[in-house]
Amino acid sequence: MSALLSLDPSALTHRLQAHATLVVLFSAPWCGPCKTYKPLVERVIADVDGAALLVVDCDTSTELAVQFGIRAVPTLLCFRHGELVLLRTGAMVEPHAAMDTDATTRTRLRQPLARPHPLGLRRDPIRRVQHRHDHAV
Repeated sequence: MSALLSLDPSALTHRLQAHATLVVLFSAPWCGPCKTYKPLVERVIADVDGAALLVVDCDTSTELAVQFGIRAVPTLLCFRHGELVLLRTGAMVEPHAAMDTDATTRTRLRQPLARPHPLGLRRDPIRRVQHRHDHAV
């Protein structure tokens, strides 16, 4: 089982560079649905080669939670090569999760990125998500 971590944006950027596939689960120690959702996510991640899981405590990692616009827990973020490929908020019950989360997450984590940058540049996912939320109505 993964322990809750307290991360800042620079630590997450470092982890994104270290892992080709990174799944970030925003959670909280007081969150009941988080406790039931985490084992399901761990099972899915175990089946994906080279995937790493970070379980981030949104109470202590407030700067990171604000940058990604986390408003509810659990929230699942999946990154491939530093690009955000999946964002899902809220836990799912086991029967629905077995059909949806497993298939969707495994597919998104294994498929190539949709459109790479024409110059081969990688965008900063934290800055891009923050920019999107700065201009929200």
